[in-house]
Amino acid sequence: MVDDGVARVSEQPSCVRSRRQGLLLDDGDLNRVLAEETAGLPGDEAPALAQFDHAVAWARWSAAGLAWAPDPRLEPVDLTPACLLDLRVFTTGWELHLWREGETFALRLRVDGTEREPDVTRVLDEVQYLWGTRVASASGDWLELEEGGRGMRLWVPWPAHKPQPLLPLALGVRSYLGTDEYGLVDVVDARLTGLFPRGGGPAAIMSGVAADAGASAPAMPVSRVPPGESTVATGEGVSAP
Repeated sequence: MVDDGVARVSEQPSCVRSRRQGLLLDDGDLNRVLAEETAGLPGDEAPALAQFDHAVAWARWSAAGLAWAPDPRLEPVDLTPACLLDLRVFTTGWELHLWREGETFALRLRVDGTEREPDVTRVLDEVQYLWGTRVASASGDWLELEEGGRGMRLWVPWPAHKPQPLLPLALGVRSYLGTDEYGLVDVVDARLTGLFPRGGGPAAIMSGVAADAGASAPAMPVSRVPPGESTVATGEGVSAP
């Protein structure tokens, strides 16, 4: 079944397990905070998407820390908390969102779909397509995607043992629905749920099937894009809680 651009509404157990503000971070602190917040969560590795002052970069998160994409345009000095604006580490079951507030950082950890999560909420699952209509190169568990004719290139995590995905890749985005003071449906939070080949998305998310790879940050329902077209999914589309 092709599931391009289809939105699905369902009820899911969900809970914000952690919320912190006023964090002062240097290079070592960032990995330490991520390790503290994700301890005990399922999965040995998770994709991460970061927005910096000057760039957007993917990484893989594990017990060893953040491993950034092998993009030769990015220098190590660029990938530091001093330049960081927003970071999302995520799987189908949880997301740790960290964002800048002035000179400090705040974070939110949301976990879905386990017996420990007491709150059941309505969620809207959609997809947002990334630029990249062909694979320009591959290196280990990374693919360099290129948007033909536009000169745009982006390194994304994709396990080397998996076949190259059908493009464009889609980011799963889950919006959490509530009601405002007038009883109207409102989006109260949003997160990333996975990185999928074209044809994946809400159906795959809801059945628990996801790629071992994965996006970005701040909210409103995601634009639906017809097959064969793509839209930039980094830096817009999901808002901070």
